[in-house]
Amino acid sequence: MRLTILMLLTLAGCGGTSLGGATDGGGAVDSGAPPDLTGTQGTQRLIASDYTLAAGEEAYLCKRVTLTSDVLIHKIIPVSGLATHHELLGIDVTGKSPDGLVDCTNRVEFDVIGWKMLFASGVGSPALTMPDGVGLVVRAGQQIVFQMHLLNASTKAITSSAAIDYEPLAAADLKEEAGVLLAGPLPDSRVTPSIPVGPGHVVSGLCSLPAAARYFAVFPHMHQVGRHIKVTTTVAGAESTLYDEDYYFNNQVFKQVSPIAMSKGDRIGVSCTYDNETGKPVQFGQSSLEEMCFAISFVTPAPKNVGVGAFCFQ
Repeated sequence: MRLTILMLLTLAGCGGTSLGGATDGGGAVDSGAPPDLTGTQGTQRLIASDYTLAAGEEAYLCKRVTLTSDVLIHKIIPVSGLATHHELLGIDVTGKSPDGLVDCTNRVEFDVIGWKMLFASGVGSPALTMPDGVGLVVRAGQQIVFQMHLLNASTKAITSSAAIDYEPLAAADLKEEAGVLLAGPLPDSRVTPSIPVGPGHVVSGLCSLPAAARYFAVFPHMHQVGRHIKVTTTVAGAESTLYDEDYYFNNQVFKQVSPIAMSKGDRIGVSCTYDNETGKPVQFGQSSLEEMCFAISFVTPAPKNVGVGAFCFQ
């Protein structure tokens, strides 16, 4: 049952698109050209995609590129286009899907399950800089995949683009590899109860670390009825508050801290408060009109597990 539930956690929702050179229903268009990864200095483009959305359309697109050289990322910079709800970046280790842009709506056999998670960002998220000597690592021959969750809430069609840029880390300076844990309750209405109408409803989750790590940044993530989120660490039985702020859907921030040394079994806690003024219960799920409660946590060394192993919950 747990594997079935986790397979729903592809962060892939609903909507249709049409894709670079070929049509797959809807209106997304991709330039098709791979990014230029040459050079070692300054800001560089890692991966990008163009898209067109009809009025009211919600869609998920996945762009894949197999790298021809190593990429060591010290600073990662999300470039959000119009209607971008979130962006995910990972390494697809399954080898099941060719390079290019596809509509990844509900395609659980290809998305997230076989990823090594690298990065996640939301509306208005800033760049993230790794600690000294730490980088996100992609090797030559590995396939990166860039998932875009898009929602056009306007009454007119839009055309835009989204991308991931980065500043490199020299190979000689790399001491540790960073990675991501998704700490929080499952965004599945069959597991996490719906948020009732009214203010002040709280949903909480815990993550017991699968291995020792240094925790250096958190990206708190909720959706549109989220009002406050608190993230804690419990190290050797002592709880400390890492993040305790009101939440704004259109300004989703990161918090970076001096790396916190944590041992296997130490815990990351997340508590989300919702004010539901929609007039009906809001369920947990993948759509922007549903809810989540995640402390998307950046740690080093990178977690060894991929796909479902990136989700950390109790």
